[in-house]
Amino acid sequence: IRLVILLVAIHNVFNAPLFPFSGALSLGLRAAGNVKFTMIVSIASTLLVQLLFFWIFGVWLGYGVIGIAAAMAMDWGVRAAVFWSRFRSGKWQQFKVIKISLI
Repeated sequence: IRLVILLVAIHNVFNAPLFPFSGALSLGLRAAGNVKFTMIVSIASTLLVQLLFFWIFGVWLGYGVIGIAAAMAMDWGVRAAVFWSRFRSGKWQQFKVIKISLI
């Protein structure tokens, strides 16, 4: 029970401030036509941040599932920083979204 409470606490503490930028902002950038950048960042972040820190925290340091939760929070933080930087740069505005007219 303590482990579940700790996992939920870790998730909620980091999800509330980070996921709007790492999740919702990435969806907004995709909707604006910036699909390639968001896909590359998401894949790279999963491979470089999540998997690396899953192994470091979860296996090497022996934190187990708590280490996995910490690595996921780190991934959200990295994605949030990258997507926020992309949003602030305005480069996402250069893409043209295909418009289909029914008339």
